[in-house]
Amino acid sequence: MTRLMPGEGRCHRLHIRFPAPLTPVRMMRPNEPSTGIPNTRWTDYGSPNPTDWWSVNFGQVRPVSDIRIYFYNDNRGVKSPASYELQYLEANGQWQDIPNQNRQPATPVGNDLNRITFPTISTQSLRIIVTPQAGAWAGFSEFESWRPE
Repeated sequence: MTRLMPGEGRCHRLHIRFPAPLTPVRMMRPNEPSTGIPNTRWTDYGSPNPTDWWSVNFGQVRPVSDIRIYFYNDNRGVKSPASYELQYLEANGQWQDIPNQNRQPATPVGNDLNRITFPTISTQSLRIIVTPQAGAWAGFSEFESWRPE
């Protein structure tokens, strides 16, 4: 498992379309336990875009079959997204939706586990594209990438 959180540490490269000005963009070290502290989060707060994205580059090709996301909801301006897309980077440099995703729950929920399983793919990078709810922004506090054993 690789746990990627907008917390402290240096382990992978992050790429962000819209970093909110007051949101720290750092990452938790792999296998470090979650503290549940809400300041370890990424949001697109203040973004004028209809969608925003966050991606991670593992630095090498890795097998992945299970993603776990905890969308952030502060019950004010940041809420779980209306929808999201989970993509992987192909060897040719093109982003593609991960095929055959099984999402639990089907609709994104805030401050709880959103788990996406799929047949194993091999990729160096993953990306999540969020579409915020009307009148709100989107964010998450934890992103975990699991591989088959």
